[in-house]
Amino acid sequence: MSKELLNAVKEKFANAGFKIEESIRNAEGLSTDLQVVSYRHINVKVIYPKGDANRTIMIDESADLEKILASSIEKFQYLSDFEAIWSKELGVVECELEFQNDNHFLSYFEMFDDFLDIKRYISERRDHNKRFEFKQSAKEWSVTIGDCSEQYHLLYYHQRRSFPRTILTLRIEGLYANTESEIREKLLKIGRSALFQYDLKKDIPLQLSENWRGRIARELYRKEPNWDAELNEPVYEYDQDAFDLYMYARTSGEMPLLQYLAFYQVLEYYFPMYSLNEAQKKIRNLIKDPLFNVESDQEVSRLINLIKLTGKGKSLGDEKSQIKATIQGIIDQESLLEYYKGMPERLDFFGQNKNGKRVAKQKINFSAPDNDIRTETAQRIYEIRCKVVHAKDDESFESLLPTSPEVREIGHDLALVEFLARKAIIAASRPLSI
Repeated sequence: MSKELLNAVKEKFANAGFKIEESIRNAEGLSTDLQVVSYRHINVKVIYPKGDANRTIMIDESADLEKILASSIEKFQYLSDFEAIWSKELGVVECELEFQNDNHFLSYFEMFDDFLDIKRYISERRDHNKRFEFKQSAKEWSVTIGDCSEQYHLLYYHQRRSFPRTILTLRIEGLYANTESEIREKLLKIGRSALFQYDLKKDIPLQLSENWRGRIARELYRKEPNWDAELNEPVYEYDQDAFDLYMYARTSGEMPLLQYLAFYQVLEYYFPMYSLNEAQKKIRNLIKDPLFNVESDQEVSRLINLIKLTGKGKSLGDEKSQIKATIQGIIDQESLLEYYKGMPERLDFFGQNKNGKRVAKQKINFSAPDNDIRTETAQRIYEIRCKVVHAKDDESFESLLPTSPEVREIGHDLALVEFLARKAIIAASRPLSI
């Protein structure tokens, strides 16, 4: 019976214009897998997306084949950039939602009241299915938030091969578009409106879930925990403020731009120390110069510029010179080059890789033997910092927002600023005194 159902599933997808491939998954049981790969076809009604959203789902005889046959999942496609599905024909888009923390997740199921003028209803699919329905006016489309639909469950279960018990989604029905870019724009606009209201009235922040492939791109640098590493006796103490910023960044992995700024703030914490050292060297060299003339207004102005304080009154010089002085003070040229060469893809990313240039225009020149890569590293870190905070009047950097495609490629830059933040804390450490 299951073989006939599997053939019927195969025919269902073939008729919808999908490419079918069969493979042996389990050599012992000779269980046949059915790979359903989406592709663009002129005769199908769904516009299949390009690139990242061209995904594979796996269906075998153990699947709920009758449920698949009864479903309309062949009318859906995956959306790029988000964990979402879309049916052009049915006018439905559904996107997974993320909680900020577990407390918000638990609170969600305690909130079935009329506070938001949102009603609870239970679907026929599963007893635990709960959704909030936003009141509908004269608009043709409607919005709900709650347990994922049958279509979403089937498509993502057979893609991931595992599925959490509860997945929260935002679902919009009656929303039609001709292209993926058009439905993406509509999803973002309606999603922002609905989720902002939800946060204000329910005090539970939710966000549209980014495609997990984008998260992987940010986390490539992360290593598996080394459970067997030996721990030595603590012998050094570290600056509390810098350490707190570092640990805050380490626990903000789901918010890469915030994480980047926190690591940057670790470096910024040491600006006064290293900018002062750099200024002392410059002032000393200027005064020691036999040609320095104390009677010359121009020479005195040069001296004043060297000792000019920042707006905060703690550091010397502008921010670009401070980040440069700090990096040059915490690591030598050879050690930084060794870090870059630690991973071939890292060396390529910061050198010539086009993805690296998408994040920041400043690349690192590894080919010139006399080039101080610490200077270019400082310029790149500063550029990204400015793109994130959009706050420098003397530079014209494009904004880097949480939804910017470039954030998908920020993993290597996150690893770099984290590496240097550690170096800064270590360089300023001192013997532990109790």
